[in-house]
Amino acid sequence: MLVFVLLVCCIIAGLETSRILEQRAEALAAGKRDTANLANSLTQHAELTFRAADAVLLGLVERLETHDLQDSERTQRLNRWFHAEIERLPQVAAFSVTDSTGRLVFTSVPGRNNIDISDRDFYRHHVDSDERKLFIGAPVFGRVVGRWVIPISRRYNNPDGSFAGTANAFLGIEFLQVFYEQMDIGAGGSILLMSADQKLLVRRPYVEANIGRDMSGSNIAKALQHSPADTVELKAMLDGVVRINSYRRSSSYPLILAVAKPVDEILAPWRSRSTREISETGIILATIALGGLLVRQMARRLATSAIELGHANLRFDIAINNMTQGLCLYDADRRIVISNRKYAEIYCLDEEQVKPGTSLREVMTSRGQRGTELACPDDDYRDSDETTHVQELADGRTIAIVRQLMPRGGWLSTHEDITERRRNEKQIAYLAEHDQLTGLPNRASFLRTLDRSASGTVRHAVFLLDLDKFKDVNDTLGHAAGDELLQEVASRLRSEIGGRDVVARLGGDEFAIVQRLENGDHEAAISLARRIIDLIARPFELDGQPARIGASIGIVLSPELGVESADLLRKADLALYAVKAEGRNGFRFYDAGMSWSIEGRKWLEAELRIAIERNEFELFYQPILDVSSQTIRGAEAVIRWHHPRDGLVQPERFISLAEETGLIVPLGEWILRQGCRDAATWPADFRIAINLSARQFKKGDLFDTVLHALVASGLSPERLELEVTETTLLGNEAENLHTLRRLKDIGVTIVLDDFGPGYSSASYVTQFPFDKIKIDKSFVQGMTERRECAAVVASILALAKGLGIAVTAEGVETPEQLRQLTADGVVQAQGDLIGRPAPADAHPADVRRLPERSVA
Repeated sequence: MLVFVLLVCCIIAGLETSRILEQRAEALAAGKRDTANLANSLTQHAELTFRAADAVLLGLVERLETHDLQDSERTQRLNRWFHAEIERLPQVAAFSVTDSTGRLVFTSVPGRNNIDISDRDFYRHHVDSDERKLFIGAPVFGRVVGRWVIPISRRYNNPDGSFAGTANAFLGIEFLQVFYEQMDIGAGGSILLMSADQKLLVRRPYVEANIGRDMSGSNIAKALQHSPADTVELKAMLDGVVRINSYRRSSSYPLILAVAKPVDEILAPWRSRSTREISETGIILATIALGGLLVRQMARRLATSAIELGHANLRFDIAINNMTQGLCLYDADRRIVISNRKYAEIYCLDEEQVKPGTSLREVMTSRGQRGTELACPDDDYRDSDETTHVQELADGRTIAIVRQLMPRGGWLSTHEDITERRRNEKQIAYLAEHDQLTGLPNRASFLRTLDRSASGTVRHAVFLLDLDKFKDVNDTLGHAAGDELLQEVASRLRSEIGGRDVVARLGGDEFAIVQRLENGDHEAAISLARRIIDLIARPFELDGQPARIGASIGIVLSPELGVESADLLRKADLALYAVKAEGRNGFRFYDAGMSWSIEGRKWLEAELRIAIERNEFELFYQPILDVSSQTIRGAEAVIRWHHPRDGLVQPERFISLAEETGLIVPLGEWILRQGCRDAATWPADFRIAINLSARQFKKGDLFDTVLHALVASGLSPERLELEVTETTLLGNEAENLHTLRRLKDIGVTIVLDDFGPGYSSASYVTQFPFDKIKIDKSFVQGMTERRECAAVVASILALAKGLGIAVTAEGVETPEQLRQLTADGVVQAQGDLIGRPAPADAHPADVRRLPERSVA
């Protein structure tokens, strides 16, 4: 026993030590990835910052070499141009021009001309060198602007090629310093930007004495001799702290950027977790050692004290009989050695039927008499290496069994009744595949069925059905009556179609059917369409009130008119549109003559392209409520189209077309730029949420687009929330995950939108770095009336709490919904109850005044 206890303790300690060391290596690897990603992002940011100023210098050099600076009118135009560029480029403190003697002949700062700067290094560089490249000098305290600046300059020549002077731009150090201070790199993290000649330009943390310091003797400089970009562990020259350093030499400008995080900070969570796990392991080892000692002591006393043995057996019985799982140990002869009370309870047996010495055959016979035998008992108890499996009992319950073969024969097994858990999983899976209201298959399930049917050789008819006058029922009798009507329609459709056909609700008052044409004759489709029209035309009684509606049906035949589900539904929709255009309450088969609808979409696409060029769009903002403080702390951007003929157009009319044609990419870039510009004028604690499309991810430059919008607007990344749906992420998950992680590294909040309808949503929330999830409005609006919706909302909140993710509920329309969501733990809410989307400059949704508005 002592040897066994020591062996077990050594194995557990060794495994735990190996796991802790592996976790340390993973923590360091993750730290290196984070610093490398941030270094790449900040290098791009620095290049953007210097590129904007360099573009002005290139234009200035061209003017200086082709125009006479003594011309007062041209000097005035140059002055206006300077000031326009400074207003556009917040990073530039001033522009100036020197002559060949180093004296300022022009500057954007009034009254500061004729100053001698011939002693400045950046001026001396151009005197000594014929190169026309951009020169980035060491920071200086500007004589003109009166603060620390980074001089960047270009040489301009006389017509004969001789040195004429320099064109200079002075970047304010504080612009980069403030941006670097916003990065989440920990208390001991640092960001360093230096010139190619290894002069320190900007460093976080800020120390004025270090500005312009020569870094040629630093460890970063030594590392640069071996590679222009790498991630290494170095000891800092300035403060002696050992950090993970990711450095990059810019390929566009003579710049070097390094991001460093202290190794101690990176490993801090690992140390905390390791300390806790070591403590837990110590407790386990102590428990094992104590248990072994107790067993050893009992063995010694067995021969001399029956009373002590009885006490030991009692303690052991208490321990195993208080387990939440059933336990049973069989010997090599398949006889019970020991079992606990829970084991007998699970299989409805009494103590006599599971006493030690009882054979497996006797146990199975007793369980057969009680109706709790396994469906396949031989599969459960065969001698194999299988350790975990699930079995169905004859009484319908599900049992999870974990078995461990013993070295000398026999096995130890634990048994857990997971019937309720399996029932809940099946319910969630059912809800993900079926419409909540009618119980019919939903859109996702129908599309999968349609793909399977269309891919075969049997002919099918695809019906798209829309209810006529359904809106009138909703408006006159209320939404409850509308829901009852949809349920009754679903019941009638279900009773009418054949057993091999499928009917589904796609959403709203829209239904779809796949009919199998056994003889390949479309007359069966005509017959079914007529029966459905007659069936729907019969009167309905809704809460004691009579109601009459009709049905319009579009039909497309497969495979002759297509095999792709999306194409078939589109063609059925065109046929349905033709029925509605002819007066409704009828049916039409799709034919090529309906292509006029496609031409109409082409016309709308052309108008949309012109609208993007003319900037005919405006952003509206729907407020987001912070539930705990009952105040507005954010807003979601929603686009509107000011159509010259149709007036204000809602996004439902053109967003799907923009997605299909790829126009969503320039439109999405405009939304990002305009949204960030608007949000930059809001209070500092006010956040903006912007939706992303799958097309923006596919283009491949989404990170650059977001970074450019942030730099141009000056908006802090922590105030930007980007919302994506699970369908947006499909197709290229690895690349999309990389993009989201890069965005998160610079401080942007990532939100999973419309969470709930897809059964795969739970897997996405664990794979991608989401900070927040938004519950789909269909569940929120149904939670106070339907138990299924309330159960789904509760499940989502429990999942989010376990993962440490915030939750926003969208589509909140009633005070009752808000009260229940608040009680359940929702962090934020939005919907018509909180506020409808409105322009940024119009009350009651004036986003500049929303933080003071309360809905309590």
